[in-house]
This record gives sequence, C-alpha cells and structure tokens, in this order.
Amino acid sequence: MSTPPKQHAAEEAPSSFTAIPSTPKRPMLLPPAALEQDQRLAAIVLQAWWRRFQAAYKAAAAMRRQRPQLLQAAQVLALQSSKGFEDVLTKIQSKELIRSIVGLLAAVSGPGFSAPPMVSRGARGSPRSLEAAQQHQARKFLTAIMIKHHPEEVIVSSYAEDGNNSSVSLGDFEARLLCVAANLALMSAVGLIQAIECLKEGQQQRQAGALGTFRLRLNTFNFSRAFMNASLRVLQARQARGMAASFLSSYGEAYACLRDAERSQEDVLIAAARQSVEKVRVGIAKVLGRDTTEKHCRRVEEALESMEPFVVLMPGEIKVILPHVRVRMPHPPSSSSAASPTTGKIDGKAEVRLNNKRSGPSTPCSIVGQEEAGTDQLPKVPQSLAALLRNEHLAHEIILNPDFKLEEKKQPLGTSSLSALAKGELAVELGRVREAMEKMFWDRLVMAMTPAEQEGPEDFVPGVVAQLRFGGPQGSLFEARVEAVNKEDGTLDVIYLMDGVKERRPLEDFRLKSDPLNYEPLLALLEDACEKLIELTPHRKDLAAELQAHVDTQLLGQMACQGLLDAVTIHGLVASILERLLALQAPVRAAETRAWFAEVEVQAQAAMNEGKDGQGGSTKPTPAFVALLPGVFQTIFERIDETRRDIANAHMQMLRPFLIEHGVVYERQKFAERLQEGEVKLIHTQAWLRDVLASTERVAQLPLIAEGNTQAHRYLLADALMCLLRKPVRLDNPMKAKLPETLFHDGRRMAEFRDELDRLSLVAVYSSLLRQFLVTPSPDLPVCRYSTVRKFLLALETRLYTILQDDGEVTLPHLVEEVMQSAHHIHADAGTAISNEQAATLRGMLQNAGSLENPLYNLLFARLADVLNLHARGDAAGASELVRRFGFQTFSVQLAATGNGLRRVLEHNLAVHGELYSRLFRAEASALLHDAAEDAANQEGDGIARSNSSSMQVSP
Repeated sequence: MSTPPKQHAAEEAPSSFTAIPSTPKRPMLLPPAALEQDQRLAAIVLQAWWRRFQAAYKAAAAMRRQRPQLLQAAQVLALQSSKGFEDVLTKIQSKELIRSIVGLLAAVSGPGFSAPPMVSRGARGSPRSLEAAQQHQARKFLTAIMIKHHPEEVIVSSYAEDGNNSSVSLGDFEARLLCVAANLALMSAVGLIQAIECLKEGQQQRQAGALGTFRLRLNTFNFSRAFMNASLRVLQARQARGMAASFLSSYGEAYACLRDAERSQEDVLIAAARQSVEKVRVGIAKVLGRDTTEKHCRRVEEALESMEPFVVLMPGEIKVILPHVRVRMPHPPSSSSAASPTTGKIDGKAEVRLNNKRSGPSTPCSIVGQEEAGTDQLPKVPQSLAALLRNEHLAHEIILNPDFKLEEKKQPLGTSSLSALAKGELAVELGRVREAMEKMFWDRLVMAMTPAEQEGPEDFVPGVVAQLRFGGPQGSLFEARVEAVNKEDGTLDVIYLMDGVKERRPLEDFRLKSDPLNYEPLLALLEDACEKLIELTPHRKDLAAELQAHVDTQLLGQMACQGLLDAVTIHGLVASILERLLALQAPVRAAETRAWFAEVEVQAQAAMNEGKDGQGGSTKPTPAFVALLPGVFQTIFERIDETRRDIANAHMQMLRPFLIEHGVVYERQKFAERLQEGEVKLIHTQAWLRDVLASTERVAQLPLIAEGNTQAHRYLLADALMCLLRKPVRLDNPMKAKLPETLFHDGRRMAEFRDELDRLSLVAVYSSLLRQFLVTPSPDLPVCRYSTVRKFLLALETRLYTILQDDGEVTLPHLVEEVMQSAHHIHADAGTAISNEQAATLRGMLQNAGSLENPLYNLLFARLADVLNLHARGDAAGASELVRRFGFQTFSVQLAATGNGLRRVLEHNLAVHGELYSRLFRAEASALLHDAAEDAANQEGDGIARSNSSSMQVSP
C-alpha cells in the first residue's frame, strides 16, 4: 500500500472532533538558534498551520455539540420571505435563537481566527456583563435578517434637513454595501452550519474533503462578519454626519432667532431666544462632545453673521445648510416714537403706521401690491417652523399677544355674558351630564375587570348587588340590586344603582364568578395611549415600532382570552408607556411624573402581592389593583396632553421673533392670496363700513374722509370697532355675526371684549341700584354714611365681578342673592334691618337689571363703551377723565386692559389692511357726498318749482 501524501495524512490525523488526540503527529519544535534561516521560516509556517487546524477542530467540536439548536437557527437565517417588519422582529428576538447565535459566535471567535473575538481579551467584568456583551454581538449579527428583508426600515434615515445631502437612502453606496454584507453574512452562516452535517463522528464516517470544506466556509463566515461590521461602521459614520448636520442646522435657526430677538429689543424675547439656543447647544454636546460642539457652533455663528448659505465643517465634511438671514427692517413706531413720513400723529400722543400715498377710489382687489416695491417681500421661514405658519389663526394670536401659549383649560360650557347667564341652568346641567358620562366610562373599566360575587343561581336573592349586562348578553356591565326572584319563569326584578331604572331580566344576562373578565376597555385605553405617544414623534418610525412591539393589543387580546393577562403584565405595559412618556417630557415635568408613579408603584405592588396565588404562578388583578387603573390612565392622558402643549409652545416660542418682525407682511400676503383665489369677497367688510359712514354723526366728517385724512380714518375705524362690539350677537360665530373678513381671526377676541363689557355693565347696574336703594329717605331706613356705603359697594362690585368670571357657573338669581345679602349686611352694620316690603322692592328692581331693554343698563353700557373707545383711539387721558366723571374707578384696571386690547386690534388691522380701508372709506364717502349733493340739488329744484307755481297762482 502506498503512503499517502503528508498533507493529506495531516488532515486525517485526528480521529474525533470531540477531543484533540493525546499523541498527535506534530513536528519537532527545535530551538530557533539551531536552525538555519529557511528552517526557521518552515517551522513558523508549520506552527501557524497547526494552530489554524487546531482551532478548526475545536470549532467543529463545539458546533457538533449544539447541532440541533444551530439547525433550527439556520432555518431563520435562511428565511426567504417576510410577513412584515414585526414578524421578523419577533423571530430575531427569540431567546433560543439568540442563545444559538451566541454559541456559534463563541465557537468561531478567539485565537486562531481572523475575525475579532466576541469580548476583548483584556476585558475585565462579571459573568453577567460578559454574557450581556455576547448577547449584544449576537443581536448585532441578527440585524442582518432585518437588513435583508426590510432595508428601508433599518437603513433609511432623514436626520438632516433638506439640502444637507446627509440623509441616507437605499440607493446610496453605504446602504448598498451594507445590504451586500448582510446577505453574505447570512449565506455564509447557513453554509457553515450545513457543513457540520458532513463531519460525522470517526474517520470512517466522515466524507472526503469535509474538513477542508468546513475550513473554507469557516473562513468565509469570519470574513463576512468583519465585512458586515465594517459596513455598519461606515453607515453609522454617514448617519452621524447627518445627525450632526441636522443638529447644527437647528442651532443655526435658534441663533438666527436670537439675533432677531436682539433687534426687536424685547427683553422677554431675548431671554427666551437665549434659552432656546442654550438648550440646542446642550443637546448637541451630548452627541458630539463639548469641544467639538463649541468649535462647530462658533463656525456656524460666524457663517450666519457673514450671511453664508451653508458651511462645511471638518472633520467629516459635514455640510450644514444655514437658515435665511433676516434683513433688518424698521419696526412699527411705538406711541413714544417721533413722527415719520409714513406715520400719522394722533392727538400728539398715539401714532399709527399708515401709507401716505394718494390714490383714487378703486376696487378692493387693489390691495395686492399695495406697499412700495420691494418692501413687501416675506423672508424665507426656517423649514422646521414652516408648518406652524400654515395655521394663520395661530400666527395671528402670536402677533397680537406675544405671551400667547397653549394652557390647560377645561372645556367651557358658556361665557358669563348676558346670553350665557340666561342659559346658566342649562350649562350647569350639561356639566353634570358630562361628569356622569366620564364616571360611567371609568366605572365600566373597573366593572369589566372585577369578577362577580355570585357563583350560581342560588346566590341571587333579594337585596344582593349583582353585575348585569345592559342590552343583552354582550352589553356593558352595570351594578343592579335584585328586588325579587320570579321562580316561575327564572327572571329577576332589578333596579340599576346608577339611575334607579327598574327592569325584569333573565338569569343568563347576569355575570357569574366563573365568567371570564372583559379586558376590552383596558386594551382600548392602552392602544389609545400608544397612538397619542406616537403622534408626538410622527417622524420616528423606529420608536413607533418599538412601542407597538411592547404594547401589541392583538397579542394581548389573545392572552386575555387564554386567561394569561395578569396584574404583572398589565403593570409592565403601563410602565412601558410611562417610560416612553418620560423620555418625551421636559426635565421638570419628568420629575413630577416619576414622583407620582413612585407613589402609585407602592400601591400597585401591595395590590399585586395580595393577588399572588401562592404557587409562584400568575398574579390576578385584585379589586385594589383594578381600582388604581382609572386614576393611572387619567394621569397618563393628562401628561400626554401636557407634553403636546409643551412641544407646541416651544415651537411657537421659536416662531415668535419671526412673526414680530414680519407678521404684518405675512398676514397681508395671506389675505391677498385668499382675495385673489376668491375665498374672500369683502361683502361683510363693505357693509360694515358703509353702515358706519351712513350714520348721521358722520355727515360733517365726510369731506375729510373722502380726502383721505389719516386721523379721520383712524377714528372712523375705532368707531366701527365699537359699533361691531355693540351688536347683539356672539362675535365668535363669524357666519352668524357676519363678521368683517378683515377681522376674521379676531372674532373670539372681540367676543371676549364684549363679554368683559357685559360683565362691567351688569356689575355697575347692580351697584347703582343698591346705592339708589340705600340713600332713599325712609322712616325706617336712615341715610347711611357715604364712606360706609362706599366700602360695602366696593366689596360687592369686586365679588360680583369675580363671580361673573367663572364661565358657565353663574345665573342671574345668584347675582340677585349676592346683592340682597350685601344690602342686609349694610343695614346690619348701621344697626337697622330691611323690612319685607323693602326687600321685595329691592328684589323687584334687581330682577330686570340685566335686560337689554333696561334704560339704566343701556346708559351704563354706553358710558363704558365710550371709555373703551377713547382707549382704542389712544386717548388714555380722556378715558381716565371719563372714568372719574362716571364713577367707574373700581373698573379702571379692567377698562384699561380691554381698551388696550382694542387698540392693539385697531393698530394691527390698520397696519395690515390700512390701504384697503383707506380706499373703501374714500370711495364710500365720495359716493355719499355725491348723493347728498344730488339730493340738495333736487330739493333746490323742487323749491324753485314750488315758488314759481305759487307766484303763478298769485299773479292773476
């Protein structure tokens, strides 16, 4: 028999892969000093060859020991199709699969392989930390399955703003490289696992060349791992550049807003803008590091100051698109600024910015392009804030109220105007209905998860409280008390505890203790909470997928049907939702939420301990645990709404400097666009101004108005606003009130002004009537001292005004009782008492005080409106004089606040629509003057004709 070649003999040397042979035919290792140069080189090559084969033997032996697990793992690795992203995610999160991949990587990693080891050799740590590192490497390898089947969900990113060229798509080189590496890693892993099938125990059973094939596939697998790790690093570097560009672009926008705020010279805006800049800088430092952040932010600031469109930052060639730099524009003059060529001075005190250009009467469509050429250009708004500008009403609120922000507010059932007071009883009743419906909803949740106490028909006796399904076997559960048992037909007479309704129901409609619990209300709440959280981060599909994977309502429904949804699982679901909420909340809010949840956690743990079955199994939801759920979910939904408001307020804070500088141009352009597209017809605006001009007191002012006098136009618009305020309809209903198109966004604000005017008028009427009653001479009622009466009247006015501010919770009889009590207190302080006849007289005076036909109410309403008109015109001194003359000192603060609000509406409306109003005023005034001249000519002609006729009759 011929001797086989040495190399083949060396390959067949080991007889088993479970252990290294005790006496292998290994070469003699002579001292290097005794060998020649070529012998030393041969020894090194031979030793390296032996180490590789020894490592291959160990890898094969380790893989043989876990052959069944690896074969199951190969089925997942060789997956050819996917039912969906969540299906693949569920498969790769299997603990058995992760343990199999950990074993595979441990077998092929370490000394003797080109691939890096799973854990660094010099690492020190506990067994738990080493195990965590191994599982991390296994999960990292399993991401190749996600990349293969759903690359768009894993690879595609859009961290950067448009134009930064840093977002990653499937067509990019880095993405394609990672897809190739992932597919190669999966194919090599499947091939390596299949190779162990050819490595039978014993030399006689092993196929020829099987060991060589195994070595080849082992080297391919290690190469593919290294290739995939390198591809991941390249992609992560690309995504890191995209994130850095996005962060630095946001910093550029925040810094530009700061510069705008500094130009506005508003301390509040400057402080808010600086706070926003600091927040963005801190966020960037957490990602890029403090030193890199300082260097990059400084470069972005320099580029903004030099008005560069973009800046490229090193290292990494990060291209940052900078926001449009605002050109400094003159601000509208304040009341203390000097007059300018485009400013009309009013009474030497207040000023308004108007256009001094003269033009003849024209159609309202001439509002387009009304300013000087080049001054009506709206700068490009930052892309992150462009969505907010689509809401014109919100932008208008920010312009008129720089402190505007969204706040938690109960849904009002009405207002404290006269119309709401007349419907006060209905508003209170609606509030009770709403509270009853909310209580019914939470009671349904508790009832659905609380088992019944009755085990069988014998437990249903008169007086017992049972759970009854309303509307049939599938209806909602309600508590009802059994009043009678009808044995002849097996029915029960019950009365519902909620509303006292009585019914006769069959026994099968009642819930028994053995019936399964109903988890549908709980699952609906969980799903609703997840949807609300996902809405807070609409562009983060990864966060949405992660949350939906934790709170899978379909899986939870199956668990509930099998009775596996216990208290521990419910607690974990709520904790997952709270964890995501805490990540989205501001630090101050998050601290409050953690403190609240810590208190709930103690109660929940105590309730879960009560529900343990004592055998280490599931924890049943006890009544104490179920009773916690309504409060927990109410708080969760309140905190989600709170977070949504915080996010919206932060966006508005960033938008505020832009709107302060360019808000007038923005609104003018938006109105012009709607005017051109036919959305606005100006029908109500023309009718509103025509009615004001047609009043008799305007006849003397028509020539000035027709000439385009700025002061006359301003006063006319102020009077027009007051006429609008006097309308007997709610102005927050634009269609019903026929609100002018130019004031479309001010309907709610004007309604609030009218409500305030109604409140002050009503308080003034009640105070005047009580004062008149107290000073009326009577034998039994001495004249009270003026100072004492004034003290009590002041207290009454303050109390009535406070009561009226509580929307929808007060009625006219309540106010009458307050006035009656004050009258009794005043007389008691003077040592007298009011007789029944006098009380009836006073009550009769107060009953109709709030009627619109009451002369006293109309008189005081008109006086208060005159004060507001002077405030709107800017005549604060004249308004103060009227307040003193009419005795409205108690309401001076409220009148000044409301009047200043009207003045802001007037000035902003003039700034936006001043040219339009001027054209309409001139056209209407000219038309009225022409009609008046024609009427005068006709009357003069009629007079001449009558004179001639009479003279002809006298001459015979």
